[in-house]
Amino acid sequence: MKERTLDRYGIFFRLAIAATAAAICHSEAVLAAPPAQAWHDTEIGQPPVAGSSQAGDRSLRIIGSGTGTHQKGDQLHFTSIAHPGGDVEIVARLAAFEGPDHARAGIMIRSGTGSAGPVATVEFCFRDTKESDHALRWMVRDQAGTGDGKMFHAQSGIAIRQSPPLWLRLTRLGSNFAVSKSPDGKLWSPLGNTGGSQFAAEGPLEVGFFVAGGPGKDSATATFEEIRIGPPRLDHRTSWVGNSFGGNRSDRHVSNHIGSLWTAPDGTCYTNAFWDEGGGEAIKLYREGRVVKSF
Repeated sequence: MKERTLDRYGIFFRLAIAATAAAICHSEAVLAAPPAQAWHDTEIGQPPVAGSSQAGDRSLRIIGSGTGTHQKGDQLHFTSIAHPGGDVEIVARLAAFEGPDHARAGIMIRSGTGSAGPVATVEFCFRDTKESDHALRWMVRDQAGTGDGKMFHAQSGIAIRQSPPLWLRLTRLGSNFAVSKSPDGKLWSPLGNTGGSQFAAEGPLEVGFFVAGGPGKDSATATFEEIRIGPPRLDHRTSWVGNSFGGNRSDRHVSNHIGSLWTAPDGTCYTNAFWDEGGGEAIKLYREGRVVKSF
């Protein structure tokens, strides 16, 4: 999501929900489960212990070691299928996870299998915070586009106390990708205020799932179920034009300085603003261009 402010007081602004924010919505298009024989295993970055995978009907059980994903290179076990490139969506339920602290598992798309190549992920990180909470994180490493071979890197995430099962989704659309989470595979939300970034890798991709055991030599085990891979499901509008007036508390007044936005399947927009110039409440729900509720 990007915000454009046309004057310093926020009298008029336009929110353009780009592919990254658009991918948080859900539609009922059917994605396919790859056949078991389509999966293949790759050790990325020479992890200390070789991993393995076992494929079932729309499921994968993966064992892997390694330190995980990093800015300059990865070390993990990757189970993937070949994809021609372009747009793609991967959805799965992380049904179970076992491993040491800081072990991780998640969805991954890669350009090739080199340890430092372009990659985008959404990952569950086991007991990964100072408070020993779990975390959900995303990471991208991509060509910076500067012509000098430099790589672009970004990452973010949130702490959670929920253990698996939980649902994860990664959507690549054009030169962007978005990640989201769900308790039931139906109602999706982004990972905090930022849930994706650029991913402009061209050509064929490897798409699938990875497991890493953490900083030691231990392995971790993850079970993914209800796996679906296919075209992105984005059959909804992706733009919203706000008001051109300030100091008004009518049901058409949109807060300025909106810090976060989540869109529900029915089109309701949930927003949070740390300050509203019009004097209204900071948290608002919008639908069909009107304020539904504020508090």
